[in-house]
Parts: sequence; structure tokens; C-alpha cells
Amino acid sequence: GYHWKVAGPAEMASPYRTYMHHVLAQRCGVPPSLGVLLLATLQRLEGKGVVEQGFQVAVPPPNSREVPRACVASGEASPASSSSSATPEGLMASTLACLKRAYWPWTWPEQHYSGFLASAEAAVGTGGRVGRVSETVGVMQGSGRPFGDIRLARMACERLAELCGGHELRDLAVLLAHLGQPAEAYDLLVRQYMKSDHYAHLRSLAQLAEGGADDLESAGPANSLSVDFSLARAEAEAIEALVARLERDVAEASFGLSDAANSNSD
Repeated sequence: GYHWKVAGPAEMASPYRTYMHHVLAQRCGVPPSLGVLLLATLQRLEGKGVVEQGFQVAVPPPNSREVPRACVASGEASPASSSSSATPEGLMASTLACLKRAYWPWTWPEQHYSGFLASAEAAVGTGGRVGRVSETVGVMQGSGRPFGDIRLARMACERLAELCGGHELRDLAVLLAHLGQPAEAYDLLVRQYMKSDHYAHLRSLAQLAEGGADDLESAGPANSLSVDFSLARAEAEAIEALVARLERDVAEASFGLSDAANSNSD
């Protein structure tokens, strides 16, 4: 095998372990970045005729301490059960997700699939350390977020929303809300995300959580959606509060434009 290291747990949210020039220089990176390197190398070898058989690259989960591995398509060596077969599109999405997590300015618990909850609570004023911000602020040092940068988080999230949709639409909407774009945030959240399958699943889990222990037990595990019941309920409530806040902000902005137009006509 090749002598590369997977970034340690404390480095998983570091862009220095994601960007390829750092990974090449330090021979250490997050699994998606190492997967990109391995897949590109094998594709070049295949183009030169060095690798004759078909192959696939197995990329372990981002929180894994395992390096990506290559296996032949015949099945002589199969990927670990926790790994997924890499595609260029999948590797791009996984790499962007690592950058999004690195630059997310609010607390993002390791076990959560998204940092939406803390950012939504900050947007509506119910919690969160950094509160509402403007684009001129740039880097925000939320607790445990040394690389937090709302503009860079937005750039990663915009591409993820295009590639994946789902909760990435919601996460982009809350960033736009913090960046003073309530109309764009509202449109993304209400007219796109809230019509998605992810939101329908989230609401189903939240309703089960509201139903109590009996409903939760009959529903079985929620891990097929990578969202636990309590988190689903908290996120659903945060979405409702964020929608209400955005409706108010959009209305206030509309009234302001109307007043300005009346003043100019006078």
C-alpha cells in the first residue's frame, strides 16, 4: 500500500487536511481527499496500460481512521463494509462536505450530520454564540471552530446544494439569513427545501418524537436517515422558527422599500 496517513480526529475539521496541495505536501488527509488522490493515480496508470483490470476505490467514512483502498472489479478484494465505492461526483461531494464542516462558524457536534441547529438558533436569537452577522465580519471564532468563515462555508454549501439538494438547501438558507439575504433564504427554505424528501422524512421523525416512547419504539431505528428522533424534533422546530423570522424580515424589508418609494414620489 501507499504510505499515507488519515487525519486524526482533531484534524478532521481542518481545511489543511482537505485541500490537495496540503495533502500532497504532508502526506496526510481526510479520507475523501486521499480517495481523490488514489483514484486519480489509478486512472492514470490505467490510461498507460499499467493497470489492465477494472478497479474501484473504497473510501471509508470521514470519521474513520482507515485509508482508502483499491480493489479489482472481479471481487478478489472487496471494500470494507463501512466503505463506499468512490465516484468522481461522490468524492467531490464528500470533499466539499469536509470543507463545509471545517468552515462552519457555529458549533457542530461530531455526531450530527449537519451544523444547522446551532446556526438556526443563532439566527432567530434563541442561542448560539456568534449571533446574526454581516458578510463583512468574515471569520467568526465560535467555540471550537478555529477555521469558522461564513463566506467560505457558503461557497462550499452552494456547490453541495447543487450536487445533493436535500438538507444542503436548508443549510445554505440559514447562511443566507445570516448574510442579510432574507428573501433568498426564504425562497430556498420554503419553496425548495420544504418540498424535498429530506424535509418530509424529518417531519415524520419529529412527529414520532412528539408522540412519545410508544411511537418511537414501534418506529424502530431512525439511523436509515442519519438523524435521531430528538435531533429531528429540534431541527423541525428550528426550521419553523427560522421561517417565521424570515417572513418578518422580508415583510420589514418590503415595507421599507414601500416607504422609500412613497418618499421619492412626494
